Amino acid sequence: MKKIVALPSMECEFEIDVQGSETDQNFKGIFKYKRLTLGKRMEAAKMKCKLSEDLKTLPDDVLMYNEMVSELRYGIIEYPDWWKNSNFGLDLYDVNIITALYKEIQNFENEWEEKVYKNKEEKNK
Repeated sequence: MKKIVALPSMECEFEIDVQGSETDQNFKGIFKYKRLTLGKRMEAAKMKCKLSEDLKTLPDDVLMYNEMVSELRYGIIEYPDWWKNSNFGLDLYDVNIITALYKEIQNFENEWEEKVYKNKEEKNK
């Protein structure tokens, strides 16, 4: 009989307190992120395509920001008012705010995968 191992939580909460690199404005708040379901991944991919207009000539950094903003838009489920009021990051001038948020969710995703991999190893013992 196979051992059933529970998956780690699909959500995380984190706080940022970051000074905008261009505006010097302080961006602070608590965020909750939920791993993207298949449907949410498709929505994020569609948003990325719409933002990029499928142009191959866009600079690499713009393509990267389009991907980040799209994943943040569909993964962040709780946020401070300034995030919503900034059109979920699209109306910000400070790229470092987007990268700070994206780094947090990538850290969570990496930790989540490590836990799942560790659970699989333990299950196979």
